[in-house]
Amino acid sequence: MSAAVSRASEICALPVESRADCLGAGIRAREWALSLGWDWRDADELAILVVELTNNAVRHGGPGICRIDLDPSWASVIVEDSGRGFPPAFLSNGAASASDPALVAPPQEASGSASLKSIDLWVGEAEPPVDPIPRSGGLGAGLSCARRLADTLTLENRPEGGARARASRRPRRRPRGPA
Repeated sequence: MSAAVSRASEICALPVESRADCLGAGIRAREWALSLGWDWRDADELAILVVELTNNAVRHGGPGICRIDLDPSWASVIVEDSGRGFPPAFLSNGAASASDPALVAPPQEASGSASLKSIDLWVGEAEPPVDPIPRSGGLGAGLSCARRLADTLTLENRPEGGARARASRRPRRRPRGPA
């Protein structure tokens, strides 16, 4: 899939299927932000936000797409994957906001209950297994990082299947002017 670009702002859709694709999307977002006058640190933080959201999608949901809409004063990042969606613990009424404590809750003690890193094994079952085996691990650090870097972050399950993460961010420092 090729990236589509607009003159008013940078708009693109990038397929993400591997860790390399995630890093490439972050590099692309950083380059675009710099070319539109974003400060170096703001551009780097946008790149980290893109990498964290895309890596989370690829790692836990499989192949997906990253859509970036970027202009000198604002960025929107939407990442969609083809997996099973977010576990119910992450969502409240179909969406979770960046202030949702489920995004930053510590894993439970090893007392026979499911931790954050294994919760995806029992989605849809009435009770979690007594001794779950983690599928791919993870402590929620990527979404927690994204939450801190984004002005807004919404997590939701798509009606057609898979998960969607929507983030927006404004530069925090004074723009440099287009490169």
